[in-house]
Amino acid sequence: MENLSRAVYKEILSGNEELEDLVNLVRHKLKFIEQKPKVLLISNLNPVEFSSETDLVSLAGGQSAGAFENPSEADVIIISPQGSSLGNSLQNISSLLSESWWSASRAAVQNKVYIFDSTNDDPVNALESLAEMINPKQFVFGHEGEKWVRFGV
Repeated sequence: MENLSRAVYKEILSGNEELEDLVNLVRHKLKFIEQKPKVLLISNLNPVEFSSETDLVSLAGGQSAGAFENPSEADVIIISPQGSSLGNSLQNISSLLSESWWSASRAAVQNKVYIFDSTNDDPVNALESLAEMINPKQFVFGHEGEKWVRFGV
């Protein structure tokens, strides 16, 4: 995710109008959301590691894990191991399910756990996908099933 965040800002600075328009659209829609969901990004499954990425999560309408201490307090969990496809992430998810905080996780209980295909480095698709996962009532770009899936427990 950190690489995608850098790519998003690099693309905006280089004049990528499509990405700039998307960021403006997302920001406009987010003006009407009173409380941003707490988002936990998981960057590795074995061992389980959390990402400190804040920029993309914030752009997509969430609060990064840095805003809270306990992973079970997350409203949304996005599993996105660096360079891992959806299938590969699903094969390696057992280590996450054995974490002590998992069963009490708000996101898991409310079925708001997603797996993101991090092999895609297109910053437009990444931002659209994150916005869909974090704020599904506000954003539908059509990436579910291709770029990300909901993980039901």
